[in-house]
Amino acid sequence: MPNSIEQLVGQLIIAGFRGKSAKSDSDIARYIQDYHLSGVILYDEDLELDKYGSRNISSTEQVLALTKQLQSCSGDGLLVSIDQ
Repeated sequence: MPNSIEQLVGQLIIAGFRGKSAKSDSDIARYIQDYHLSGVILYDEDLELDKYGSRNISSTEQVLALTKQLQSCSGDGLLVSIDQ
């Protein structure tokens, strides 16, 4: 079955987000499902508004759990990249 235009456009998008989890009712989970995103990017530092702090990463175990949550939102598999 051919992909819809929404799926084709979504395959071009890798999105960043704030948060250390991706529960099924989170914004990023809905974006992955609704817009068929191809991937996400995780950031160690959150530099918005001159405030330093962790954006998505706090430990190896937390990143593993987050990655599993993100993958469960995608039917086609999700590219997960990290900017440190």
